[in-house]
Amino acid sequence: MQKKRVYKLPKALTEQEVDKILFQINKRCPTGCRNYAIIETMFGAGLRIAEVCNLPPADVRLSEKEIFIQQGKGAKDRIVYIDDRLSKALMTWEKKRPESDYYFCTIAGNKMSDRYIREVCYRLSEKSGVYLQDGQEKKPVSPHTFRHSFATSLLRKGFNLREIQKLMGHKNLQTTEIYLSLFDKELKEKMINR
Repeated sequence: MQKKRVYKLPKALTEQEVDKILFQINKRCPTGCRNYAIIETMFGAGLRIAEVCNLPPADVRLSEKEIFIQQGKGAKDRIVYIDDRLSKALMTWEKKRPESDYYFCTIAGNKMSDRYIREVCYRLSEKSGVYLQDGQEKKPVSPHTFRHSFATSLLRKGFNLREIQKLMGHKNLQTTEIYLSLFDKELKEKMINR
């Protein structure tokens, strides 16, 4: 007998929950400034953790308000546009960033590990009291949660699925459509106003 496949919707945070997590970071120290910019990048530009770790400095184009992602998942390049909030976080990090081949690097200039970023997210989740509800269990916020939250936030702000697909770097629109289950503005309005 074949095991029944379980389909779970992605978990996303509200902007207020993201702010609550970011509030826990001491931005005055270099590592805090960097960690703040990393989380803002995952939430504000929808980058995957591997894309954050591998991002070269030349691909962060603050003057053009864009980040160029080379060879993201599926070996696809894409450009993600950034808003003032993310620009400010990145500019602050650039003032403290050591010389390195990696935009987000250790204070010694080495490549960041995805494990470290994951641990930072878990610690901040606990410190802020922001968790994801998974059935009866509360789970800490993972880096990929910020990517899900990015897509959901865009839907709430009126971006269409094609725009979100392009920014997320999804090959198929069906992959992007899962976010409609998290927030379907038209369906919500119809139900509230029926």
